[in-house]
Amino acid sequence: EGASFNGKTGLLRTPPLPLDLKAKTLEVWVRLDSLSQRGGGVISVQTLDGSEFDAIAYGEQEPGRWMAGSAGFRRYQSFGGAFEKEAGKGFVHIAMAFAADGTITGYRNGKPYGKGYSSKVPQAFENGKAVVLFGCRHEPAGGNKMLAGTVSVARVYDQALSQQQIETSFKGGRFANDSEIDAKLTAGERAKRADLRKRRDRIVVELALAHERAKAQSVF
Repeated sequence: EGASFNGKTGLLRTPPLPLDLKAKTLEVWVRLDSLSQRGGGVISVQTLDGSEFDAIAYGEQEPGRWMAGSAGFRRYQSFGGAFEKEAGKGFVHIAMAFAADGTITGYRNGKPYGKGYSSKVPQAFENGKAVVLFGCRHEPAGGNKMLAGTVSVARVYDQALSQQQIETSFKGGRFANDSEIDAKLTAGERAKRADLRKRRDRIVVELALAHERAKAQSVF
């Protein structure tokens, strides 16, 4: 069912990307543990040190709204999209297309999320000098940058997808929410699934802690 993040320490990071990336689309199916959280990053492309990034973030500037996160808010403007009401109950599809000319367009469940805008300062990432981050707006980890929720599926494209392409992706990749899944399981299966999810969440936290310990040890 993807990866769950506790809003405190958990995050996932890919190896460095083997390509240049300027125009891009970030796409996720995400469920939030709380609609009141402020600033958690769902997915982000960042430089190796996290000083520059493009992210899908939630509630950082406007409570309850999705936004394009960036260093110093250089590429941020409000989409003016609807306040989120459903992501606490099940997965919603969020995508953001970053065009080479700096235009940023947001989408929710395959439809435009408010209105796109021109940021005028597009961020390019160099081959081998950027990673994809999940569960954190950008590194270093901590504070309100951390996401409390679950990412079911995520994709990064090396182009700014059109509305039609994003709508097609959404329709082709819908995921059942927890209540829909549980309704088709027996009581025993539901209990086993709940136990497996708890075990998975513990492993995610343990991996994050192990990673932090390894980083600390490498300093000396």
